[in-house]
Amino acid sequence: MLLWQLKGCPIKRMEQAAMEYYQQRIKPCLIIETIHELTRLQKEGWRILIVSGGYDLYINHFALEFGISGNDVISNHLVFINGIFSGRYDVDCMGSKKVEILNDKFNRKNYDVIAYSDSESDLPMLLWADTAIVISKSWAKNYNFQEIRIPTL
Repeated sequence: MLLWQLKGCPIKRMEQAAMEYYQQRIKPCLIIETIHELTRLQKEGWRILIVSGGYDLYINHFALEFGISGNDVISNHLVFINGIFSGRYDVDCMGSKKVEILNDKFNRKNYDVIAYSDSESDLPMLLWADTAIVISKSWAKNYNFQEIRIPTL
């Protein structure tokens, strides 16, 4: 419904709104333990892919900030026609669709995969990975996944 309401919006305005959303809503809520894991893996030479059910316009800001290639961002891709938002997206990156996209993107046999998530909707991707790590959610125990616990104040 929200996408339909944004139909007709110029790309420049959507890009500005995405930047503001990232800076004001996403960035302040980043979990420091997860960022430490990301930077540790980058230093160790791991290839980092972002696989998100979010929209590319704001996910790309996160990727840019943390040195992740735009080619390694898999998310719901908003469609613009002649610089105007069409009201739809052309990549569905939710649930089991994530695994389909990942299988299409690269040969799984050539990689060790560690998947991080904070959402049970990512269960197909977590089960697909060699190692699954859940960010502070009690349901992780049901699947014997590792957890990153967020310290409480």
